[in-house]
Amino acid sequence: MRILAVLTYYAPHISGLTVYAQRLYRRLIASGHEVTVLTSRYDSDLPKTEELDGVKVIRSSVLMQVSKGALMPLFPWQAAKLVASHDLVHIHLPQLEASWPAFVGKLLRKPVVMTYHCDIELPNGPPRYVFTPAIRVSHYLSGKFADRIVVNAEEFGKRARLPRHFNAKVSCVYPPIELEDASLSGLELRRRHGLGDGPLVGFVGRFAEEKGIPSLIRSVPLVEEAVPGVRYVLAGPTDQVLGERVYEQVRQDMERLGSRLTHVGILSDAELAAFFDMIDVLVLPSVNSTESFGMTQAEAMLMGTPVVATDLPGVRETVRVTGMGELVPPGDDVALARAITAVIKEPERYVRPADEIRELFSSRRTAEYYERLFSELLGVEQQLTHTVAPVRDAKAPRAPRTQ
Repeated sequence: MRILAVLTYYAPHISGLTVYAQRLYRRLIASGHEVTVLTSRYDSDLPKTEELDGVKVIRSSVLMQVSKGALMPLFPWQAAKLVASHDLVHIHLPQLEASWPAFVGKLLRKPVVMTYHCDIELPNGPPRYVFTPAIRVSHYLSGKFADRIVVNAEEFGKRARLPRHFNAKVSCVYPPIELEDASLSGLELRRRHGLGDGPLVGFVGRFAEEKGIPSLIRSVPLVEEAVPGVRYVLAGPTDQVLGERVYEQVRQDMERLGSRLTHVGILSDAELAAFFDMIDVLVLPSVNSTESFGMTQAEAMLMGTPVVATDLPGVRETVRVTGMGELVPPGDDVALARAITAVIKEPERYVRPADEIRELFSSRRTAEYYERLFSELLGVEQQLTHTVAPVRDAKAPRAPRTQ
């Protein structure tokens, strides 16, 4: 089948949404399908057209960036042309332009599938009050035109702003979770960044408003009182996050913590596996519904690493179904510190069989779900191939660290 995917950002942009799309489309390409991605040319140095992992990527020119979005004058024409030449349209939300390809797909009787990744909350400022209503209207129209709406977690689908209006169309599948084999060990990565021998608290993600970075930073001295020698290590983009100013707000606080907090930058896929192997606990202190799952939690669990996450619909899903961690109220620094301390001091409580985690969060299962859904909507016989690369084996859970 020929699949047209529409999303605001794609590789090399880094976010949970773009990683989700890349992993999914690599699997579908390996199964013999054709995938074209229509996205923004958010960086003028990027080529207008290229092929990435077998996916044809078409980038629409950007007139101007507006907060986290992009205004693309040629997008309507490009979208209409591409919808007409493909069998099915797969739209990723949030996205301001989503209603147009959904409408064209409906008009041309092409199946339209919408993956609703999260609610939209723009940072404070004029764009928030101007564009947020327009985005929500576009999302609602997309929901009307879509044949099916996919969410990351059933609970999130029932509470999120858009899906709850279209319950009959909503279905759920976990995001595609996978890790490359580490090119170095966690110990080697620890030594590379001079992180010492004490317990490590990790965070992976963009420095974005929904991630709860300020609360994470404020928890450092609280955890240090209970766990002397603990250090925090953060990975991910900081000052080059579109539409965000979080790093500017927390930079001085990070600097004041000195060696107690280290930022290691953006890690490669192979380094990411070593990072999860290196840390004692991963923290995802998200604060609102612009986070709907948190794929890094499942990635850490593949390496046997427990998690502390906030008790929000969708975000709490991985801890709820595995028991590999603790949940805390969003924005509660004291509760966050207590949970981190509990996980570090009693890691044996959170050990689960690696095979169970690997099977529960499998990119193969996600791709097969979409393949069945697309085939059903197109009215073609389901024929799953066996050409998809196997999901990497997770390492056996680590022995608890002696304190």
